[in-house]
Amino acid sequence: MRGWIEEIVAQGLRRPAHPADTWTQGFVTDAFRALGLEDVHAEPVPVSRWEPTRWSLTATPAGGSPRGVACYPLPHSAPTA
Repeated sequence: MRGWIEEIVAQGLRRPAHPADTWTQGFVTDAFRALGLEDVHAEPVPVSRWEPTRWSLTATPAGGSPRGVACYPLPHSAPTA
């Protein structure tokens, strides 16, 4: 099971209707069938899909001037210099 989790996490963020989400659904469905479960199926669930189109972050240090900071719109992004 730990290996499954690692493989799923390696696909990246699983936001609704994004590639990693779709991949995970297929992975889990196949795994259930491989375990011998019958009538395994996925039912459609309507979801809203959010696509970031622009973003910004302004930081104001104590006693300093505001300045723009390079950023990405999700808190799950990797740290950058």
